[in-house]
Amino acid sequence: MKLITKTISNDRASDIMHNSKNIFSLPIYHSELINPYRPLARKWQRRYNDTYVIIRSILNEYNFIRNKVVYDITCNIGTMSFLFNEYNPKMIIGLDTDEEVLLLARYIKNMKFQKANIFFICGDITTESIITREDNIGFLLNLPFRSINTMQNDIESFLERNIPGMLFIDNTYDKYIYDIIIKRYKIEKKFAYYNLFKVSDDEK
Repeated sequence: MKLITKTISNDRASDIMHNSKNIFSLPIYHSELINPYRPLARKWQRRYNDTYVIIRSILNEYNFIRNKVVYDITCNIGTMSFLFNEYNPKMIIGLDTDEEVLLLARYIKNMKFQKANIFFICGDITTESIITREDNIGFLLNLPFRSINTMQNDIESFLERNIPGMLFIDNTYDKYIYDIIIKRYKIEKKFAYYNLFKVSDDEK
């Protein structure tokens, strides 16, 4: 695991925004880096999902991250980490394997959220341990895995090494992934597209 501490220039941040093919988060905090005369190199071009809007509506209704340590797993350019900051968590740790997008996330943090307790770490949660079980929540909102089979294996590997006290995850994946999670967790609350799980007594 590597804590991202490097500071990049505005020009470098803009280049990453336009040239990286791995940006999939809504760049709602990053608009000043987008040049309307330059195309975006990412696979999805201008299209984004509505994760940000849905998670905001959930947290407005039910703020379960107040005073918690929040792990934004596969945080990408930090969009959700910056959203979580509005709901008074104790600390936010964004995790991703792509150091380049994390440099962009840290740039935005330095520009707009200097006083926020937000950190970005480059590392692989399927092979390394970082998340303890005390007073924390893991958000697994974007699963950057290649197929349903590798997704299942990676979630197994992640939970063997990291067991957040609570886990918030997309509920539209296949039943096998649900079965993996329910071995260690019990459902705390259900939403339309996401489930909030709490670690079971057997795992404490």
